[in-house]
Amino acid sequence: MDYTGRRILEIVRPNNELEELLAIKEEKDFIVCLRCNARSKKGEVTLPVGAYFCPHCLELGRVHSLGKFYHRKPKPQKAIKGALTWKGELTKGQENISQKIVQTIAEEKSLLVHAVTGAGKTEMIFKGIEEALACGKRVGIAIPRVDVCMELYPRMQEAFSTVEIGLLHGKNKEEFRDLPLIICTTHQLLRFYHYFDVLIVDEADAFPFAYNEQLAFAMKNACQMTHSLIYLTATPDKELLKKMETAVLPARFHRKPLVVPQFVWCKDWRVKIKKKQLPKSFQKAIQDCIADGFPFLIFCPVISLLPLLKEAISKTFKDLSFETVSSIDPERLQKVELMRERKLQCLITTTILERGVTFADVSVLIFGANHQVYTHSSLVQISGRVGRKLSRPTGRLIYLHDGKTRAMIEAKKQIENMNKLALELGLIETMEEEICNV
Repeated sequence: MDYTGRRILEIVRPNNELEELLAIKEEKDFIVCLRCNARSKKGEVTLPVGAYFCPHCLELGRVHSLGKFYHRKPKPQKAIKGALTWKGELTKGQENISQKIVQTIAEEKSLLVHAVTGAGKTEMIFKGIEEALACGKRVGIAIPRVDVCMELYPRMQEAFSTVEIGLLHGKNKEEFRDLPLIICTTHQLLRFYHYFDVLIVDEADAFPFAYNEQLAFAMKNACQMTHSLIYLTATPDKELLKKMETAVLPARFHRKPLVVPQFVWCKDWRVKIKKKQLPKSFQKAIQDCIADGFPFLIFCPVISLLPLLKEAISKTFKDLSFETVSSIDPERLQKVELMRERKLQCLITTTILERGVTFADVSVLIFGANHQVYTHSSLVQISGRVGRKLSRPTGRLIYLHDGKTRAMIEAKKQIENMNKLALELGLIETMEEEICNV
């Protein structure tokens, strides 16, 4: 068992070299878990033996008042010079952000990187990580979703081919080892204590990190007392923008504008799809995507509509090869890979694929774009699936709705504003393509 930079619950002290920390703090009528900072009423969390436990972080193992946390302070990390083996080049905009990240890490400060989807955020952190490793710093990259962790891991292995990299998430049974660079899900931060010198949090506005006080507490505890914190997101919330120094990149690496959504009226879409019928405008949008010859995604607001959509589309488009996928689908990863390999023409999905997964050359249809599940930020993220590659920097992006929402209007406005800023900064070549959704 490696106690380095971690808090491991034990009933009996393993050895005298380890620091002992409380696991549960008792108040008058409440207990406070010192792993996740959640408060619980004593009467609701009492074990038969009279001890208390925390119900809020059970997925990481039960914290109870019968034991203590034990921890070993990390030893100085060996400096790794010239760790970056990636030979690619950054654009002017990416280079500016990269240098700000390097400076932030050198000064042990914090930075919010507000970069549009497809801007190349991963490549922009490479230099900062290289400089941190050269200074003997431990680096963590925390990501909301397991599949995004798994997608990033081989990319980081390729970029830092001489560095051993850890991968921690709930589906990975490999035990923790003290390594200079660790990629983990945000929930794994709850296991760390004063470990990271540099922590990079990807998609800080996304579930489960967004508005989660427990994970914010975990992030603080996971870092050394003096540290650097880098947030990466395309859709920062107002609170993040208020409290953090921000660096903005409004353009993608290929210097083409973001595709602006087209609003298409889709009358009574809820009624029609419950009858397993396709509204005419939706049917036409699918026909147009098929005629383009490129793969396309259809976003569905709720899981319960997926089988209805599947049946309606199967009846109308008998030769279309497609699958449905959601968070409860055990074959989710395999279906995503089929789409990535272009063995499917279409993938019908929920918001599970709104961010973190890249498909080349796709168009996007958002069915029921005015549903309450689609927030301003989720619509921006979904829109960002289109036009990410130089091979097809345009594509169809259609919001099918039967009544515009504020979220729809704000998402379109943000995309247009980013294009305008990118043009002013000379980061895109022209605005002509922004109206080209085909």
